[in-house]
Amino acid sequence: MKALLIMTLLGSSPAMVLAQDAFAGSAEPAPYSSQLGFASVANGCEEGRKLAEKDIAACRPFLLLAGGIAPVAYSADASFERAFGVRYLESGCTGPAPACAAAYDARVFEYLTENFGRGWRKKIRKDVLGLAEWKRRH
Repeated sequence: MKALLIMTLLGSSPAMVLAQDAFAGSAEPAPYSSQLGFASVANGCEEGRKLAEKDIAACRPFLLLAGGIAPVAYSADASFERAFGVRYLESGCTGPAPACAAAYDARVFEYLTENFGRGWRKKIRKDVLGLAEWKRRH
């Protein structure tokens, strides 16, 4: 039994044991927004808008949050996600460039406005990337 335990622990690296992947083991493919880490700020983060378009077309848009060591979830998150068909995604402390994430989110804000009017604005989390700037312009 002791040998089996040692072989099991040695067979999986510490990174594998402690890693978290929200979409691993899920039948749902990873969102296109997960590719934002490769988006370039040089082109004005146009890739962010394109990836948002793909997620919207696939009926799985996300709202990107500024991450950190410990993710934060609020009780109202689930009701917002159900009501508007948009999920929150926290990328942790090594997320995409904030400008590219804001470009992605801006397209999702437009989608929400097109489909739900202005009602979503009162219920959305205030820490969504690019929200404050987008509200100033719209």
